[in-house]
Amino acid sequence: GAAAVNSAARPPKCASPVCGAMVVGSGQGLVNVMHAAEVPIVLGAQSLTPVWLETVLKTYTEWIHPASAFTIVAPLLFGVGKRTTAVHLLLVAGISDLTNLLLKWTIAGDRPYWVDDRVRQFPMTCEAGYGMPSGHVQAFTTVTYFLLMRWAASRSVMFIHTLFVLTGAFSRVYTGAHFPTQTIAGWAVGATFGIGGVLSSTGAVARWTREGSRARRTMAAASLLAVCVCSVIATYLLLVQVGFDPLGSMPRARAACVSSRGPIGLVFQSATRALGIMAGAVVVIAAGPLGADYTRGAPSLTLIFAALAVVLVTRRLFDRAEVVMAANWADGGDGPISMGLAAISGLTRVVATAPFTAVAQLAGGA
Repeated sequence: GAAAVNSAARPPKCASPVCGAMVVGSGQGLVNVMHAAEVPIVLGAQSLTPVWLETVLKTYTEWIHPASAFTIVAPLLFGVGKRTTAVHLLLVAGISDLTNLLLKWTIAGDRPYWVDDRVRQFPMTCEAGYGMPSGHVQAFTTVTYFLLMRWAASRSVMFIHTLFVLTGAFSRVYTGAHFPTQTIAGWAVGATFGIGGVLSSTGAVARWTREGSRARRTMAAASLLAVCVCSVIATYLLLVQVGFDPLGSMPRARAACVSSRGPIGLVFQSATRALGIMAGAVVVIAAGPLGADYTRGAPSLTLIFAALAVVLVTRRLFDRAEVVMAANWADGGDGPISMGLAAISGLTRVVATAPFTAVAQLAGGA
C-alpha cells in the first residue's frame, strides 16, 4: 500500500525528448516575449533617425557582414605579411561564426520584421536565420577585439572602436534585422571570442601551429575542424530530436519579407563556407609552421593599398564565381551541391590568398 501511495505521489517521468522540448521551448518563449516588448524601440529608431544617416547605416551594416572577416580582413593580413595573425584570426572567427549559428538555432529569437509589419524593411533586412545573437555585431567584435588586443591598442583607439561597435549595433536595429538585446548579446559573445582568441593564440594554439612535424600540426588543426563539424551536426540532430526545427526560421522569413531580394543569409550554406575557410587554414598550417609575423618595419601605405586592391579584386572574382556556379548547379540555397560549392569556395579563398605573404616579404625586401 505504501509503495503504491509513494508511486502515485511521484510525478510521472516524461520521455527525454518531451522534457527537452519543454525546457527549450520555455526558454525560447521567454526570449521572444522580451523581443516583443522591444518593438517600440525598433520603430522609434527608424522614425527618429535623420534621412541623411540612412545611407551611412545601410552601407556600414553591409561592411560588418560576418563574411568580411574571411574575404577582406584575413586576406589583407596575408597581403601585408601577417601570416600567423591571419591564420589565427581565421580559426577564431570561424569558430565564432559557427557558435553564432548554434546559439541562433537553440535560442530561436524572432527578428523585428517577423513580429510587426510596421517595421520598415531594407534589402539587407530579410535575414533568413534566427536573430539571437546578432551575427554581424558578434563577427565585428570578434575580429576587432582579436586584432586590437593582439596589437595592444591604446585606450583612445579602444574608445573609437567602441563608437564603431555602437554604430554597428544601431545599424542592425535601424534596418529591422535585430532587436537591441540581440546586438548586446552579439557584442558579449564576440568580445569573449576576440579576447579569448588572443589568449589562446599566444598559448596552446601558438605552440601546436608552429612546433612539431607537419603531420602533428595537421592532425591538431584537422581535429579542431572535426570538432566544429561534429558540433554543428550534433546540435542540429539534438534539436530535431526534442521537436524543434533549426530551419524553422526560413518559412517565417519568406512570409514576412517584402523585399524583392527575398530572404538572405542561408543557413547551412553559410556554415559550410565557414568550415571550408577553416579547412583552408588547416592547409596553410600543414604547409609550414607559423612563426612570428613578418615584422620588417610597419607596412608601407603603398603595400597596404596594393594588398587591399588585390584582396577586393580577388573577393569580387570569387563572389562572381559562386554566383555562376549556383546558377549552373542550383539545387536550392541549402542543397548539398550548393553547400559543397560554398565549402570549396571558402577553402580556395584561403589557399589562394595565403601566398600574398610571400609577395609582401619580397616587396619589403625580406
